[in-house]
Amino acid sequence: MIPYLACGLLVGINKRYPDVNWPVLIPDPAQINWLAILVAALTAFAAAAIWYTVFFGQSWLRHHQVSPVRQLTLGSLPAVTFSLMLLAYAAMATVLEILILALDIATPLDGAALGLLIGLGIAVFITLVENRLQKKSLFAFFIDGSFQVIVLTLMGAIVASWP
Repeated sequence: MIPYLACGLLVGINKRYPDVNWPVLIPDPAQINWLAILVAALTAFAAAAIWYTVFFGQSWLRHHQVSPVRQLTLGSLPAVTFSLMLLAYAAMATVLEILILALDIATPLDGAALGLLIGLGIAVFITLVENRLQKKSLFAFFIDGSFQVIVLTLMGAIVASWP
């Protein structure tokens, strides 16, 4: 997991410079609940399938200016695309797990609040900038940004609910 590897680098820095008082957010790997991370990632994956097909499938394609010809090529490498999505959701859930452990969050409601905070405070603005730079409509931003907030909130609740 990329976030955990990055955190491992910080642990290495802490060991190399023991006299420096580094903030330690890195939990012991034994504390990480990998099953909760997997469940959160699979839940996010399922939520994406529902969000981008059932709720906003055609609207998303239209507002992202995806032509009918391009629609045919979107699914040409589904294994690669879906694998990357699942890995991205697992990375997000890992970061949430690390923060939940570091902040000593113990309830699903508090985990959901952390996910909501990250969604509204970070993910929405990244999505806004990305959509505007690509000259996408504000409705495309609404579809993508609201999904990020919902999925981070769900993942926060799931990860915090597991011991």
